Amino acid sequence: MSRSNTPSSLDRWKRDAQGNPHRASVPGDICWASNRPSPDLIACARVVRGGRMILAFRDIAVRDYFVESYADHGARTEPDLAVVPVARKGNPTAFRPPLSTLKEAMAAYSACMTRCDAAEKDIERLFVETAQQMATAGNTSGALSLVKTIPGESIMKTIGISRLMEMGALIKDSGDFAAARSIELEGERAIAVLEWSRADRDLKLADKELAAIALPEAKAVLERDGLEALKEFSRTVRSFEFQTAVHGIIWKADRDQELSGPPSP
Repeated sequence: MSRSNTPSSLDRWKRDAQGNPHRASVPGDICWASNRPSPDLIACARVVRGGRMILAFRDIAVRDYFVESYADHGARTEPDLAVVPVARKGNPTAFRPPLSTLKEAMAAYSACMTRCDAAEKDIERLFVETAQQMATAGNTSGALSLVKTIPGESIMKTIGISRLMEMGALIKDSGDFAAARSIELEGERAIAVLEWSRADRDLKLADKELAAIALPEAKAVLERDGLEALKEFSRTVRSFEFQTAVHGIIWKADRDQELSGPPSP
């Protein structure tokens, strides 16, 4: 997407902006990341004075998905039908008190995992399975575009690509997938990607919170009860961030034990 107005982009704004009423804005120098929503989802855009871009979307769920995914890049929600950005700061985030116990953190993490699993199943049903049906019917380009639209960090994107390759609808390193354009999201699919994005965000937060509580406990277990007790404790905590950190602690404790030799009789 151009970061400056062109005759064609201005014509498209005049033609399409009213029919796509939901607005967002982003800095003019924003970097479109491959693992975030594609700019193909934007109906039309224009650069305004100061260099910021105002974006138009048909579906409010798509707008929210886009803004929330690029919030750390300066994306903001704007009033419907706005012609210039008016928002002065990012969208407020809902406050919730921090978790204080390991039991609370583990329960929150488990609930987020359940929500993410449900969101992935919806993505599979609405995108992957439909793409397979399209490929079977001979609509290869449509199938590729549908899978291309799946959020970049969803496991279903990898699964969708693999299934199309197994069907012969996609040839590895052919460039066809890179050339495909994301579909226009609306209705149930728009809601599904927004829910997936929020579930993924909340799971990442729950993972960090669980690790922050569990790691001091893990160190205390090692100090108090020894290495085998730590290994047992580590198997009860599913957090990815915790598992990454505790693996290093266990490796160091194992190595120190080997270097010190067997305990004296």
